[in-house]
Amino acid sequence: MATDFQVGLAIRTLRQEHQLTGEQLGRMVGMSQAKISRIETGAIGAARSTDIEAILNILNASQTIRQQFALISERGDSVQIHRFATLQFRFEQTYRREQESKSIRMYVVGGIPALLQTLAYRRELLQQLLAAKDLARALKTITRRQDLLFEPSRRFHFIMPETVLYTRIAHKAVQYAQLDRIGRLLDLHTVAIGIVPMETGLSPLDNCTFGLYDDRFLMRAITDGEIYTEDPTIIAAHHRLFSELERKADYGHAAQTLIEKAQRYFGQTVVQP
Repeated sequence: MATDFQVGLAIRTLRQEHQLTGEQLGRMVGMSQAKISRIETGAIGAARSTDIEAILNILNASQTIRQQFALISERGDSVQIHRFATLQFRFEQTYRREQESKSIRMYVVGGIPALLQTLAYRRELLQQLLAAKDLARALKTITRRQDLLFEPSRRFHFIMPETVLYTRIAHKAVQYAQLDRIGRLLDLHTVAIGIVPMETGLSPLDNCTFGLYDDRFLMRAITDGEIYTEDPTIIAAHHRLFSELERKADYGHAAQTLIEKAQRYFGQTVVQP
């Protein structure tokens, strides 16, 4: 779940972009410098929505930024939270949502997107969380989900930071095979994969996994469930955010170069065709 620290970090980034000190922002918004500091460090507890709104107004935050704040602070009126009793139920719910969608755009920051994972990678990821019986069901579910990638009527667009390629889940051979699978999927006509190079940099508001399902549904993952909304204004704002991330990302040959760099990091030789 989003924390007050994430909200505070995002506010600090906006303040710094406007080249304001905490003291200057405090005077402009009618707060002490100490209170601004507590908000930015998350030490104040749940900052009041009126305080955040006042700060966003002073910093002339765009509608996109405001909608992102509504999500990470979980204060949007149209935002709902679903917490799932089991991971398997969560996976099955996700599969049903994917079945109902023709276009899926996914930005993932915590690891390789599930739809792109090899079975070995996913097994390593889940075996510490699930009993053997539940693990077998989870692997069966992901196989059905991944079959959707090859249906010609569907389109998938994944974006991830380059750092995800280096997230260590398993031993080197599994990591290498996972990177190889991503490289092979670059050529699949139903799938677009973008990788945001590390030197591009991401703001705190970009550091959040979310998915867009057609033009009707927005999901953001949290530890024990999902935050979602069907609000068209919020969905449109996140389509714009996704477009901004797309402009930052590398595709095609440039993405392949980043993948091969990560393969070399894991000590394997890149096999040329």
